[in-house]
Amino acid sequence: MAQTKGVRSISRRPAVATSLMRTAIPAFVLDPETGLWHETLNVEFDAKRTFGVLRQFGRALYFLHFGAKWLGPLEPFPSFAKFAHDSSIDKDFQRLWRSIIDRTHSAMTQVARIGSNQEAFYYQVMDGNLGPVMHATFYGGATVTFGFMELPQPPAAERNPAHGPPGF
Repeated sequence: MAQTKGVRSISRRPAVATSLMRTAIPAFVLDPETGLWHETLNVEFDAKRTFGVLRQFGRALYFLHFGAKWLGPLEPFPSFAKFAHDSSIDKDFQRLWRSIIDRTHSAMTQVARIGSNQEAFYYQVMDGNLGPVMHATFYGGATVTFGFMELPQPPAAERNPAHGPPGF
């Protein structure tokens, strides 16, 4: 199924594949079942684009579930994001990232799954300390946890509906 989707996306938007291949370098992957090495390409991960798409997906999922637009801060935590061992990303941040994903996954075991074809996709919703938390699970087991952070409301005397919340 992933191959079919990959081929379809390349045929619809060849520029995306072309841009990925510009920086691709040859690589080999070990098949743990057969012990054989397979030649492939290592492509650069476009974090800005990926996280942008995930944020839009999280907003769409919020709208689907709650029937209202989410305009506040939203942070996706994909389980498939891996940090290189020589990464410049702080190790404490990496531990925090993994902890958020693991704790959410554990908490969601008791939460109802929502979706008409749960073998392909389902999501779960629970209240978090800072706002709603949604957990999306895709075909193959990839997950994304979405943290929706509620902005603090200013006192009524400081609100000005004509200008939106302070700072905007």
